[in-house]
Amino acid sequence: VIKQVLQVLQLIFEVTFALELLVRCVCSPSSRAFWLAWFNIIDMTSVLNFLLRLVVEHVFEDSQQVVLGLLVLAPVLRLLRLLRRFEKLHILISALQASAEALPVLLFTLLLIALTFAGLIHLAEPDNVDSLPQALWFTIVTMSTVGFGDIVPSSVLGKFIVSALIMISALYLAIPIGIVGTAFARVWEERDRLLLLQRMRECMNRAGYTPDDVELMFRVVDVNCSGDLDFDEFSRMLELMEIQVSKKWVIEVFETLDDDGTGSIDFNEFIRGFFPKSYSSMRKEKRQSMASPEMSGVGCVNSEMDSP
Repeated sequence: VIKQVLQVLQLIFEVTFALELLVRCVCSPSSRAFWLAWFNIIDMTSVLNFLLRLVVEHVFEDSQQVVLGLLVLAPVLRLLRLLRRFEKLHILISALQASAEALPVLLFTLLLIALTFAGLIHLAEPDNVDSLPQALWFTIVTMSTVGFGDIVPSSVLGKFIVSALIMISALYLAIPIGIVGTAFARVWEERDRLLLLQRMRECMNRAGYTPDDVELMFRVVDVNCSGDLDFDEFSRMLELMEIQVSKKWVIEVFETLDDDGTGSIDFNEFIRGFFPKSYSSMRKEKRQSMASPEMSGVGCVNSEMDSP
């Protein structure tokens, strides 16, 4: 009886999740932006997991292993659905992105150290470590300071090599930890600014706006043809975009985007804040379009995008 009750409750929850996703899709201003959002892709995967379990269980015979595998994934997908509630996850992602430039070189050096010592250990302990893959496994376990104890050097030379590996690994692994930690501390100091911009980006993505749409609205709202938006013009632009936020939030976003403190926002600052991935490509396109005599638009023409 308890098992049947749990199955009914699970069915109710799964159907509720599916209906909630369908309602959000119907109410979304842009279906394309809705389905390209990572959180919505996770929600859809969770719903598909439920549908696949139903199909496999009732259509195919001897499908217990497949159903069990899909059932194991179900709680993981449900927990991933909660990621949208953790805004500070973006801070961790930003820290990893900030340190990503140095990590490939560090990982390459780490692999070089592992392969070198794996070869030395295999040569020093041919009877104890009978293959290079086994020596590589022992090296990785030793470098990570896990030390399962399944393989132990027996010769004096082997112990000397492993001792050197332990000391080098302890010193070397402190480098990437320090880089990531420093990047996280720097990003954490700007957490309010990053979270505020992330919320605004999500509002624009849900509305389906692109950098081209924003550029057109920027020109329309810039009534004095200054190439910049003051606070009133910025508020008017958000109203045209139908982004409903509080007045306090508008003030905080405006002050965040105004990097130079001039009391106005130019197109560079706007795009760099809301569409950072598109900023570099738009700067190249802007230079080409400004050099073309066919350049025309609604309202005022902004000045050429400056280098960051």
